[in-house]
Amino acid sequence: MASSSPDAVSLDADYQDLLQTLSEGSVRRRFDP
Repeated sequence: MASSSPDAVSLDADYQDLLQTLSEGSVRRRFDP
């Protein structure tokens, strides 16, 4: 499924960035409590 909507692309990028931040935060807490 492909979308050419700039809003959708921007939202997806922000969402991926959010997931990345949350993942890194979880890893940090797990290995450096």
